[in-house]
Amino acid sequence: MGNIFAPSNITVLVGDSDAGKSLYARSLAVAISCGSEFCGFGQSSIRPVFIINAEQDAKKSQDYTKRSMAALNIEETPGNLYDCPLLSSPLPEGMPDFDILNKKWQSLLLETIPANSVLIIDNLLTTTTKSANSSTLPQGIRTAVKQLQEKGVSLILVHHTGNSGKALGSSALESLSQNFFTLHANEGPSDGGVNAKLTFVKIKSYPQLRGKVFTATLPYATPEEQGGPWKFVSEHENAYIQEKSTNAVTTEPEFSSPKPDIAGRPKIQQDALSIALKKGNVTKSDLTERDYKEGTVKEHLRELTKNGQLIQTGSGRGTFYTLPQATK
Repeated sequence: MGNIFAPSNITVLVGDSDAGKSLYARSLAVAISCGSEFCGFGQSSIRPVFIINAEQDAKKSQDYTKRSMAALNIEETPGNLYDCPLLSSPLPEGMPDFDILNKKWQSLLLETIPANSVLIIDNLLTTTTKSANSSTLPQGIRTAVKQLQEKGVSLILVHHTGNSGKALGSSALESLSQNFFTLHANEGPSDGGVNAKLTFVKIKSYPQLRGKVFTATLPYATPEEQGGPWKFVSEHENAYIQEKSTNAVTTEPEFSSPKPDIAGRPKIQQDALSIALKKGNVTKSDLTERDYKEGTVKEHLRELTKNGQLIQTGSGRGTFYTLPQATK
């Protein structure tokens, strides 16, 4: 998760009103503040997390934190989690109602939140006075968080979908972010928990997951009834499990990427294949960051693709290369 929510990254989580985006965001907050694994993503560091939620009072906010802790098997309340439920938090003297676009609040956040922290705003509709349909909203957000980004603060912005199922307002929010996720409610009751399909519309660090759909489920529970852990499976895996449970025979193969043969290859090709094996894909920027010239990178990636050592996906700036898959 350290790669996904890297310092200065902006993540937009867009969800239906009954999909459970607040509980999903709270679980993210708890996991990041503890360095805990969450929904298949591990992490190697602990970061302070500040969560500003505009639709919960202190009790409900604490219940969400306790439910998230129980789901992640965390017993002690994270000392790095700073919760600010606006319905119960008194305003600092001389401050107006919270507005992420307000200059006074921007200055206070900049002064309060330390470098390399994570700031979660839940949600955009209730933490700014500007309409979601305003064409100037994304630029206003960019301006508001620019100084926070310079401090290495990551922003996770929770937002609502409209009747079309897409994010309310301008589509520029997707362009503004490094990560753009959607939560659409699954059929059946959520009972205040999460019962949704999570789609990685855009995920900068893991382009191989772009467009992938996962089922995310977490029933809500009271502090007295802690409930179970998160259930998080890919749409393909979920279909396979359901098919297997009905005793159907499936012949669909599983795949894995074999370890590439790098012996005798130029150093740049060895690096490209090693990166693809380690992180699932390799991009031009992965190699230029290692001080290889862009022209040299293009030439060797072209050769590896031509020889079948790598498979190219996409074009232009979004291009990435993966290892060929082999049936196991």
